[in-house]
Amino acid sequence: MCELRIEEQTTYNPDFAADYDELLSSLHMRDSLHVPAEVRAVCEGTTSSLYLGLIDGRAAAMATIVKPTDSIGHRTVVFEDIAVQDAYKGQGLGSRMVEFMVAESVRLGATRIELHSKDARQEAHALYRKFGFEIVNTRVFRRVLS
Repeated sequence: MCELRIEEQTTYNPDFAADYDELLSSLHMRDSLHVPAEVRAVCEGTTSSLYLGLIDGRAAAMATIVKPTDSIGHRTVVFEDIAVQDAYKGQGLGSRMVEFMVAESVRLGATRIELHSKDARQEAHALYRKFGFEIVNTRVFRRVLS
């Protein structure tokens, strides 16, 4: 098993620019260049936290937690942007990132975790099921405001 160190990012680090590009491309399943200001906003904001799984100075994996929101009967975190670079797949990094994120959610006082995943990401779905996530009968509605 490779030596993985998971760290919360509190500011944008341009040394990881190529890694962000590759990680985001795997999520969107197309070439996707990251926007430094967007990554910086997540790192420096108060509503979410970005974590990188680091191996030998590279960002081999990433994940974002949207911090808990209170609703009637539950306190929910949302997992976003869970990705592992292709070169590191099959080494257990996805499992280690999700395990870390679940523990971090408990530490933050969450009672429920939600995440959204594209139908095409079947490997990710198997990973989420391994950690007890279930598909719920719902539809996501979205309205883009800007």
